[in-house]
Amino acid sequence: MLITLFSSCAKEKLDADVRHITIDADYRINDIYFINQNVGFAVGGSRYEEGYILKTEDGGLNWLRFPNDSIIATGESNLQTLNSISFYNDLIGQAVGHGGKILRTEDGGSSWEMIVNGTYENFNDIAMLSANKTLISSSGAYADGSIFASNNEWYNFDRQELTYALRGMSFINKDIGFLTGYGIVQKTINGGNSWEIMDLKTDYFFDVDFVSLQTAYVCGWEGGVYKTENQGETWKTIKQTNKVFANRQHYENIDFINENTGVVCGYKGEVLYTNNGGETWQTIETNTKEDLHSIYFYNTNKVFVGGENGLFLELNIP
Repeated sequence: MLITLFSSCAKEKLDADVRHITIDADYRINDIYFINQNVGFAVGGSRYEEGYILKTEDGGLNWLRFPNDSIIATGESNLQTLNSISFYNDLIGQAVGHGGKILRTEDGGSSWEMIVNGTYENFNDIAMLSANKTLISSSGAYADGSIFASNNEWYNFDRQELTYALRGMSFINKDIGFLTGYGIVQKTINGGNSWEIMDLKTDYFFDVDFVSLQTAYVCGWEGGVYKTENQGETWKTIKQTNKVFANRQHYENIDFINENTGVVCGYKGEVLYTNNGGETWQTIETNTKEDLHSIYFYNTNKVFVGGENGLFLELNIP
């Protein structure tokens, strides 16, 4: 009976070909983003000491580090960890990170300019809705946070202070998007001018992925994964939060390549895969116990994963 019980609780394993990518960095990788099938970026760093940008031009086969001393700095030259990167098109993109840092490129990532936005909050995520309109989520001390929004000039931001830390953002178009945070998920239908609190609680919601006009997925620090199929009107739990006396898991990043096929990464090397919209999950063996912080579904058979201590993996799914 005990053998049957434990077998029924175990997740099915999915064997994948794992390639360890060598990079010129020993710090964590916080975000991975491709602008097309050839050109992609990864950002990360050490919170107070150093941040970095990695770039690939061959679909992720090789990654080179962008020299920090070549970044044009306005206001302050010290680049701390970068948490998120996003592009509006193949040329215009921005990256944000700790200490209120904002980096901007207008040549597809060949050169970057850094500015300080008058705040030293921790910028967690960025969404580019146009060449000049950008939304940034932040978290400060004691679980408070802010939304920074630019409209006419990309470097001038209006700030809305909130009483909870804010994390991930995802937009399906320039108007409709979700914003996650500490015990809260919000929705906007007017490009972030106003937000409505969704009926989804009991977790520290870290990341959200809007995959179609109706369907979105959210993952949480307490080990839960959640899904809506009606643009946030209702939500269902497709993976329960951590249980008492069980191994605890923390999920920081989730990515779906279509409405049914997606991955989520967590601590101690855990990557979960689903191809049926989260009805069932398979564990992808990553051959590491490092904590994982970022994940990107490159195509239906390839996933990139970033973690602690410069860990960078390519997972090839059969």
